[in-house]
Amino acid sequence: MQNIRGLTSITAQPSYLQFNRYIRYGYRPVCSTMSCIKSLLYLHNESVNIYSHVIAFIYFFSCIFQPGVDLDDPTSMTLYIIFWQGSCLPFLLSVTYHLFMCHNSGFTTYNTLLRFDIFGIYWVACFGIIPAIYIPLIYFPTLANTLIIIHLILSFYLLWKTLYSDTKVERIIGLAIQYIYRILFHSLRLFAWSGGANNSFWYLIQAECIFAAGALINVSNASEKNLPINGKIIYFINSHTLMHYASIAGIYLSLEGLKMDLDWINSE
Repeated sequence: MQNIRGLTSITAQPSYLQFNRYIRYGYRPVCSTMSCIKSLLYLHNESVNIYSHVIAFIYFFSCIFQPGVDLDDPTSMTLYIIFWQGSCLPFLLSVTYHLFMCHNSGFTTYNTLLRFDIFGIYWVACFGIIPAIYIPLIYFPTLANTLIIIHLILSFYLLWKTLYSDTKVERIIGLAIQYIYRILFHSLRLFAWSGGANNSFWYLIQAECIFAAGALINVSNASEKNLPINGKIIYFINSHTLMHYASIAGIYLSLEGLKMDLDWINSE
C-alpha cells in the first residue's frame, strides 16, 4: 500500500523494521542516503521522532553559549560541561538512527544505527548523573570521586553488555540498574550533611519520574493500545514519540536542577 509520498504499510517493511505492529502505515520504503535526507521534507511516521530531537539538540547545544549560570568557579565549569556534552550527544545519535533506519543497505546498517542510539542513551545516563553524584557528597570529595569512578566502570560495562545483547529485556535491565542507583544518589540530598540547593532535589526527582513514565509508555505501547488514535495523529502521540518528549523534558529539568546546584556552589 503506497501513497503519493511513496509511504508504505508495515507489511511492506523488512522484518527488522516491523517492531511496532500498532503503527500500520506511514513507513518510508527502504531507500538511499539521499532519499532518507529528503524525507525530512515530508511527514511520515518517524518525522516527529527526528524533529523533536533535532530541536532538542539545537537547544541543549546552545546552552554552552548561554549557560544561565556563573561558571567562573572551576568545579562549576567542569560539572556543567560534563552534563552539557552528556545531554547533547544522545539527541544527535537519535536523529541519525531515526533518519537513516530505513537505509537500503539492510539489517547490518540498521543494527549499527540502533547501537548508536543505545550508546547515546547510556551516554546521558553515564555522564548526566556525575554532577548528581558529586554535589551531594561535595564535602567528602574522596568518597565522591571514588563513587564516580565506580559508576563509570559499571556504566561502561553495562553499555558493552547492552550493545551486544540480543534482546530488548537485556537492554532494559542495564538501564534499570542505572536508574535505581541514580535514585539512591538523589536520596542522599535528604540528609543534613549533604550538599546541593534545596529546590534542586525536586527538579531531579521530577526528571526521574518523567524518564520512568516515558520508558514504561514506550515498552508497553500504551498510547497505541489505549487511545482511539488513527491516521497521522499517531505520528505525534505514539508511545515512542511520547518517550522522546519525556527524554527532552527530563533532561531539561535535570539541567535546571544543576543550575540551582551550581548557584549554590558559587554562593558557598
